[in-house]
Parts: sequence; C-alpha cells; structure tokens
Amino acid sequence: MTGQAGRPRPRPPVRPSVRPAPLPYGDPAHQAAHQFLVEEAALLDAGEYDAWLALLAGDIRYVMPVRVTTARAAGFDSLPDMGHFDEDRYALRKRVQRLATDHAWTEDPPSRTRHFVTNVRTFRAEAGALRVESALLLFRSRGDTREADLLSCGRDDLLRPGPDGYLLARREITVDESVLRTRPEGAERPEGAERPEGAERPEGAERPEGAAIELGNEFTLVVVELVRTRNGARLRITAPASGRHISLCPLELESLTWQEPEFFSRLLASPFGPESDPEAGVAG
Repeated sequence: MTGQAGRPRPRPPVRPSVRPAPLPYGDPAHQAAHQFLVEEAALLDAGEYDAWLALLAGDIRYVMPVRVTTARAAGFDSLPDMGHFDEDRYALRKRVQRLATDHAWTEDPPSRTRHFVTNVRTFRAEAGALRVESALLLFRSRGDTREADLLSCGRDDLLRPGPDGYLLARREITVDESVLRTRPEGAERPEGAERPEGAERPEGAERPEGAAIELGNEFTLVVVELVRTRNGARLRITAPASGRHISLCPLELESLTWQEPEFFSRLLASPFGPESDPEAGVAG
C-alpha cells in the first residue's frame, strides 16, 4: 500500500501478546509445584508406580499430541485429533497393573530411567490450582548392548489442591521430535520370521504391495503392509515380537473410525487374552 506521492504507508506496530507473569521462584506455591515434579520424577525412576498413581486426580487427562513439521505461517505444529496417547486415570492404572503381570515382556528386565526436570515456571489458575510449565529430558537404558534412548519434551501441567497436597489433574506433553525413535527391547523381527526370498506362496495367499511401514514406541513395534488377496486389498498389521498378525479389509478399517478412545482403552486393559475385567465392561 502507498500513501501520498507514492510513498510506502508505514505498517502499524505489532503489539506483543500479553502473557501472565510466572510466580517468583521464591514463592511458596512455586516451590511446592517444583517439589511436586521432582518427587514425581523420583517415584518414576524408582519404579514406584502405585505411589505415582496416588499423585493423580480422579479426572486426570494425560495426553501427548503428535508433533508435525509445518511452515512458520501454518499456525500449528501438532495434530489436535491424534496423539501418541490420550489417557484417563483408568487407562493409566491398567498400564501400571500390566507391569505386574507376565505379559509385560518389554519391561522384564525393567528399564533404567532418569527424569531430568528443569525450566519450571508456575502460574496461578482458578480455584487455587497451579499451571506449571517444565522441560523434561528422559534417559532410558535397556539391556547391555543397545544404545540408550533420549526423549526431550516440554510439559504443561495443572496441579489441583488435594487433601494431602497437590494432585496432577492434567498433563500435556509436547515432544521436540516429530518421529519418536524409541523402541522396546526385543521388538526387532524374530530370526526366521521373514519368508525366504523366492519361496512359493499358497494359492490365494496375501501378496505384499509396496514397502512395509514400521511404527514403534517405548511399548511395542508393529509392521503395517498393504497386501493383495484374491478377495481384494487388505491392511496387514504384524507384531514381530509375538509373531501375531491381522489383515483388515476396508470396511473393517472404517469401523475403527466409529470407535471412541475409551474402546481402545478397554482393549488395552486385557491385551493378551480373554481375561474378565468387570470394571472395564469386557467379558472374558
């Protein structure tokens, strides 16, 4: 745009966004929040997961959105409707209970972890609650031969006053990588699991089409492939560690989009057999 005599019209100044100021580091509320995070990290590193559960509010939401790489002007860098996990207290408790079973093979022997919590900033919220920002560097070592994992992230927590101190009511974790490179011990393909090159397949057997995709996190690894059968295309999902696989047709895949997140939480409550879980509403 131009003004008189063709001179460029000056742009209006950009007003900085107004952000609330964090509490001083000497404020008792900030010190209490900082101590909460440090003690929580100590419980997790010591494997005292039942004590960690006691720090969670009954209506907690524990979420880690998927981070994406976008242009600066896009205005977003995460997917609001997709997360690495989105858990409530029930789902978190089931994860802890699973660690005490024989099915938690990825954590036997257990991981050695160290949570480094820093850059803690505390803000007052409604009804005496505190909003707490922090940075976390997680170190995890498994076994004697594989490289250790490092995960860097930021956390936005809501701490709510409880009968015996603060309780964690919400946590949103923002990872600093778009692709998580962690994978559980033993998640590599078992020896001999692949069909030898040139081996004949039975008539009507599935034929892979295109490259397979490996998806993994700290809990498991799966291999996803598009395959062709005499009944049409299927998506085959394989868990190399257990050797199990399933092939889903397009309608079966669409039916997954009809489900709410709670449906998958119920599946994870008993993922290794038809165990009865009355609280989850899944009959054995």
